[in-house]
Amino acid sequence: MSSWKGKSRGGFIGHLFFVLVLKYLSLSIAYFFLRFVALYFLFFTPKAFKAIYDLNYNRLGFGFFRSIANVYTCFYTFGKILVDKITMMLALRDDFQHDSIGMDNIRKIAEENRGGVLITSHFGGWQSAAFFLDDSGIKPKLVMMEAEHEKIKQVFENRAKKFVLDVIPMTEDLSHIFAIAKALKNKEIISIQGDRILPGSKTIKVPFLGKEASFPVGPFAVIAKFNVPVSFIFSIKSGKTHYKCIASPTIKLSDHPEIKKPRDKERFLIEQYALNLEKQVLQHPEQWFNFYDF
Repeated sequence: MSSWKGKSRGGFIGHLFFVLVLKYLSLSIAYFFLRFVALYFLFFTPKAFKAIYDLNYNRLGFGFFRSIANVYTCFYTFGKILVDKITMMLALRDDFQHDSIGMDNIRKIAEENRGGVLITSHFGGWQSAAFFLDDSGIKPKLVMMEAEHEKIKQVFENRAKKFVLDVIPMTEDLSHIFAIAKALKNKEIISIQGDRILPGSKTIKVPFLGKEASFPVGPFAVIAKFNVPVSFIFSIKSGKTHYKCIASPTIKLSDHPEIKKPRDKERFLIEQYALNLEKQVLQHPEQWFNFYDF
């Protein structure tokens, strides 16, 4: 079973370069440079290439040439979404619009005032969704890797006009577990990714894109333990400055009293998540950003 190593590509210099391009030039020029970055990834990141090629060729059934073209499109789209995130963090997000589908599902979670979990994925602009939720008056706490959080702080400190992400960094000493528990006890909403397996994590295998795939138990165990409602969130880039934010119907374990054992609750939630994620990946495979053998 493959797992994520806990660190994404793209260091301080790369982020800073695009920060400066966006502040002093334009989004279009930043996208122009990304075409060359995507070409680099196409030829010099064999593991990522193989993972996305396998998705297109073996899982989605595309031909050889289209699968290669789709790999390039995936890398290019990934870059654009990262640049969009930088633009939003520089408080230039008024240039971006979004359509919301199912946003009432999240509002209901907030209105119930009992806490809740929004499960995201490395698909589409998952961090961009936080900005759109912020515009709607919903401020979830984002659970993310400490290295990713520190990278964002390093690049944007003293450069961003408004740093809006409220983050719970995942740490090696597992102190983030207590922060998550505290947030849910305080009836807050947290946002956590449901598709990344770190070394040593417990997993459950469920059907996904024609085979069985392993999903991490942790995010779903939190929901089962605290018995809070959950919605699956997808933010899809649909134009140069346009996104579509989708929130699935709320799932409450209290509506399924027949599911009693913690492991059965976790499996049920993971199955529902995998079904929702698969639906989106089939419609927008170029926005699948797990660059390893999922």
